[in-house]
This record gives sequence, structure tokens and C-alpha cells, in this order.
Amino acid sequence: MGGGLSRFKNTENITETFLDADETIVPLVNKVSEKSLKKTKEGQTMLDVSLGNIRINQTGASGGGLSEAETELNPNGYYITGKTNSYNVVVAKGVKTALTLDSVEIASNGSTQSCVIVSHADVTITLRGINKLDCNYGTTGSVGGAALAKEGMDGFLTVQCEYADKEGHQCDDSCGTLIAKGNVPHAGAIGSTISNAGKAGEGGFCNFRIKGGNLEVSGGTHVAGIGSACNTQSYFGGVAYTKNIYISGGNIKTTGTECGPGIGGGFGADFDGLYITGGKIEARGGKNAPGIGTSVGDADTYKLKNVHISGGDTVVIAIGDKSTNMPGIGAAGGNDYVSNVTAEPDPGYQGYIQDGTSLEDYSFMEGTPFHGKTNIRVGRFYTKVYFGPFRD
Repeated sequence: MGGGLSRFKNTENITETFLDADETIVPLVNKVSEKSLKKTKEGQTMLDVSLGNIRINQTGASGGGLSEAETELNPNGYYITGKTNSYNVVVAKGVKTALTLDSVEIASNGSTQSCVIVSHADVTITLRGINKLDCNYGTTGSVGGAALAKEGMDGFLTVQCEYADKEGHQCDDSCGTLIAKGNVPHAGAIGSTISNAGKAGEGGFCNFRIKGGNLEVSGGTHVAGIGSACNTQSYFGGVAYTKNIYISGGNIKTTGTECGPGIGGGFGADFDGLYITGGKIEARGGKNAPGIGTSVGDADTYKLKNVHISGGDTVVIAIGDKSTNMPGIGAAGGNDYVSNVTAEPDPGYQGYIQDGTSLEDYSFMEGTPFHGKTNIRVGRFYTKVYFGPFRD
């Protein structure tokens, strides 16, 4: 095997194989028990989604090539590989775990519906290689899954590259990639699903953090690239919407479609809380949708509030739809439905806000450059927020 020597031990008729992440998997099978637990050097259980559905609950993992289910949750997490259009990955409600996706490719269908499901759980996903999640389940009716599905106004999902915790790291092509796409109407990319929007406790999308990685995200009709599904807020007194998205690093390109912003509330949903402290972000909305914010729904009264963009090397480009006069950052209903949307440079930096029709055709927002917290007030559909070293 390449990458160095593997270490293994045999106790109680169970063979555990410890592998470097880039080593070929050659399980060492105990000839008596025929049991084999494959693990990385860091102790993560190795699973292959091409070999079957992967299910992770409070008692551990099952499927994905395991000969039998685990009896306890692996505290070191799970290392997932494989390509499939027949199986998916589901983390059960209440589970706290870490997943590494290494060059995984999953395409959903009418049976699996979504590629990876992490609803009501606390999950950290680390990206290695190029990972592709394609949601092919959705119709023009109230049916649709998501590439990476997180339902409800609870739980927490973090996506990162393997270098995210290194001080000063900035993502480049060597970092892991996630390509998440909704390929048909009402198919989400990263967010909730329309199929579950009418189920109590299942609607809405919240508590999502990007710490690093290269993300390319696009949703189906009426769905945000990152955010809640269509009609989420029309059920149960409007308690489900898009809330609390945090971005501290990475290169993110996210695209909505008709009535779907790049980041925000899908058709008919508020958006409360976007906190960007690092990274390079490009968010593009479709027809009747801003790049970042809330789109047209059954009414034009959906609210955008509590957006804060800060940092020194942060760059945010938000592109609304020109044909329907949607702003780069804002609400379809206009500025009356926007509140507390600000930018703030780190100490030693100053901020710039461009308001225009392209990167070349723009004017600086009044007050640019600025040295403290400033309200973002833009009127055109191409907005760029960035920072540079302080100059007198």
C-alpha cells in the first residue's frame, strides 16, 4: 500500500485497520470471525456509499459496506467515499458527529429524494477532493428534495475544508470542493425541502456555517441556492424561514433560480441573520430574486434583516435580477422590508461598497470608504462589498 505502513491490531476476534486517508483500503479480515472494521489513521470509520445506504444514529453507523452495524457512535466520526445514484447518507435526529466526504458523488432519485440528510443533528462536514451532490427529485407541485438537506429550525451544520482551523488559511484549489445542485423544479441545493415544509417542525433552514472549502451551489425553481424551500413560511403561523447563516472562509459561488436568491429565503420566506466574517462569496439571484435576501412569494412582504459583512480580506458580490429590478442585497418588496444590513471593516482596514450593473459599471455608495459600521444602501442589481488597508 502507498503512503506508508498500516498499523493494525486484533482483539476479541475483531480486526481494525488503520489507514492514511490517501491509502488504498485493503481490509485485514480475521479468519475466525470474518469481521472487519476499517478506520483511518485518525480513527474515523470508513464507509463507501456505493455499497449501500449509510445511516448514522446514536448507536453508530450501518450500511456503506459494513458487514454489521456498529454498536456505538464513533467519537472520531466517519470517512465517506463512493459514487452512487441508488443510495444516500442520513444522520439521525439528535446525533452529534463529524463526516469527511472524500470525492463522493451522489445523485438522488424518487426513492432517496435527497443526497445527504442532516436534519435536527449537529454535523460537521469536512471536504476532501471534489464532491458532487445532485438532487434530481422535484416537480412543479409540492415535491422536492435537496442535495444537502437540513430541515427545521434546530440543529447545526458546518461545512469546511481540512485546513479551516489553521490560522491565516485562505482556500485555494487545493482545498476540498462541494458542488451541490438542485437539477429540477423545487429541488434544493443546500437547505430545507418543499416535501417536508408542511410537516410540523420540519420547515425552515437555520444554523448553517461555512468555515472553508470551494462551494458551487445552485437550486431548482423557487428555491434559494442556500436557504429554505418554497412556501416554507406559509405553514404553522410563519415560524419556519431562513435564519442564521455564518460564513468565515472559503470560496463560495451560489445561484438561485426564479424566485430564489443565491442566499436567503426561497419563494415566500423571510431571511433573518447572515454573518460574513471572511471568504470570497458570489451570490446570484434568479428572476424576481436578489443575490442575497428575500424574493417574491405569494406577497412581496418578506423581510430581510440582520446581515453583517465584516473583515479585512472578505469579498462579497451579490447580483440581483436586472429584468425584474431586484437588488444585489435586499428584499423583493423594497427597502421598507430591509433592516440592519451593515458592513464593518476590521481594525486597520476601511470598507468599500460598489453599487452598479457590473464589476466595471458602478459608482461607490455614498460614504465610501468607511472606517466603522455602515448601513448598506444600494439601488442597483450588482453590489460588491470589500475591504482594504486603512489609508488617510
